[in-house]
Amino acid sequence: MDNEELLRKAAEKKKQEQADKEKKPAEAADPNA
Repeated sequence: MDNEELLRKAAEKKKQEQADKEKKPAEAADPNA
């Protein structure tokens, strides 16, 4: 696995985590909700 592939996978993971956060903004802002 070369460096470019690692960077691409890391970017995909980051994008996915960001999408998950945007799906649940209320839960992220208030864990007691």
